[in-house]
Amino acid sequence: RGPSSAPSVVSPCMARLHRILLAVLGGSLLLLFCNHELLFPLGAAFEDVPVVLLDHVLPTWATTIEFLKVDTQGFELKILKGEKASIARRRFRYILYELSPWLMRRTKSGDPLELLQLLPNAGALCFDMMQPCTHNRLPRPGETLELYLQGLDKGHHGWCGGSNTSVAADDSIGPWEDIMCAWLGESWGGFDSIDSPAQQLAWDWQCPPLLKEENVLRISQDAAKRARGLSSIMREQGCGHNNMETPRVLSRKGVGKIIVDVGLGDDAQETVDAVRNGFVVIAFEMLPANFASIKAKLQGQKEFKFVQMIPPRGSEKHWSMPELKKPEHNEFGRGFAYIINAGLSDQEGSVQFSFGNGNSLVKGLADGQLRT
Repeated sequence: RGPSSAPSVVSPCMARLHRILLAVLGGSLLLLFCNHELLFPLGAAFEDVPVVLLDHVLPTWATTIEFLKVDTQGFELKILKGEKASIARRRFRYILYELSPWLMRRTKSGDPLELLQLLPNAGALCFDMMQPCTHNRLPRPGETLELYLQGLDKGHHGWCGGSNTSVAADDSIGPWEDIMCAWLGESWGGFDSIDSPAQQLAWDWQCPPLLKEENVLRISQDAAKRARGLSSIMREQGCGHNNMETPRVLSRKGVGKIIVDVGLGDDAQETVDAVRNGFVVIAFEMLPANFASIKAKLQGQKEFKFVQMIPPRGSEKHWSMPELKKPEHNEFGRGFAYIINAGLSDQEGSVQFSFGNGNSLVKGLADGQLRT
């Protein structure tokens, strides 16, 4: 995600608007005014977009999911809370989410420390994955999640091009990091004839030979001593990724394996890469403008199917998902993707967007493209 995906200045009115996002995703009905002026043009055309729990809409054939990616501009905690049952059942092998503490606080979408603790408390071992020259100084404290968050919160970049820089205090996004969590020691079986979870981890993330099995095992063994901190070994050994780069786990062949991609941007590049490598993708994009952009880009390609959810009827309270049939094996090794115009959260409801050109949830707020 580039720094231009959201406005650099948040006005007092927009700050108040950010504070109601929790209610927005809960499906409340609000009229939004700023200094007694209605924020949205009365003649603007708006489109309802469903907000659902991932636990409620995953198809039954998606029993085990290789990889879940969540990049939703500060709403990652609410989304992960909406799949607690799947996490408890070890339905996911790897989860990669974006941690944006300043953005979470500005949008009142949750406590960054709670997000950091959520998956370790569910038994996962977690790694910071962004390579140097990102919004996080090196070296980074790994022991205790509280210290890690304090370091990230300072808003320092790593050493890049001979200079250390800091994130501006009025930056609309602030410092951020990609966190990958895995359940090492969980037996999935049948993966490429690799015996140990450590070997599988290195294979799945296309790690250079420098990442030795004993290094991963050492981290797994002393995780409890490290007070459930974050391990840096994946990033240090070159298994991480740079900004806007497809995670390495999707760059290998994944024929038949299932991934869930939440937050596609306007080009769905990670979903496209995954389909090219044989993965079956269940993808969610909330913004209608992004959904339309992706649909235009992939028009005519039979490996991609675009899905609109069914609104409540009569006494029904919730949106429902059309049947998603399990894709058949492609003899050419290509995968398949369902791309769904819906948002995810820990509460169900709907939200309304104007069909504008914005491709950012936060930018959509600042431009007056969202109401409830």
